[in-house]
Amino acid sequence: ASATACFIANVPQAWAEGLTTIEALNSAVLPINYATYTEAGGYLGVPKLTVNGEAKLCIPMFGSIDIPGTNVPAMTHNQTYSIPVRRLFAKISVELTLDMNLSGLQSTIQTLTNYELSYCNLHNLPNKVRLVEDVNSESAWKNGADNPNISTPFRSANFDAKIYNKSSSMEQKSYAFDCYVPEFYLNSIQNPTNDQRYK
Repeated sequence: ASATACFIANVPQAWAEGLTTIEALNSAVLPINYATYTEAGGYLGVPKLTVNGEAKLCIPMFGSIDIPGTNVPAMTHNQTYSIPVRRLFAKISVELTLDMNLSGLQSTIQTLTNYELSYCNLHNLPNKVRLVEDVNSESAWKNGADNPNISTPFRSANFDAKIYNKSSSMEQKSYAFDCYVPEFYLNSIQNPTNDQRYK
């Protein structure tokens, strides 16, 4: 009469096979190892799983529905269900620009003023992620560097990028890069919100 149906992708098979009850599924926490910046082809925060002795770069995904449920019909013969699957990591895109008002200064200063980005570090990266989001309590691994559930910082290669002011005649006016972080709950329990900035 009722069921929970789910898809789990990009996780170790043995770990997924250990989830034999709904309770285990709802409380499941996937341990994460990360690829280096070089291994991930110029990205920080990319998970690295070992499958049959071979390293695989991938982002874990999960989706489930309760049958019947909200906008989900009860089971009938030949009933088709759609299960949306979402990534358990958020992609963070950073674009840096420089827009200083340099009017009235020498043209050389206006042209050559720039921001130099040498590299970036990604700190406080959790080494685990929940399959099913717990919206009633903050993640136990939300704290900073002293938490054993937080990975050591990851560093990019040297960018050595010069970002010139918007009004400059020089070419590079922006610099962009991406990184990935596992979603975990930082929101105040007393004042819950769905704002994605708090994940």
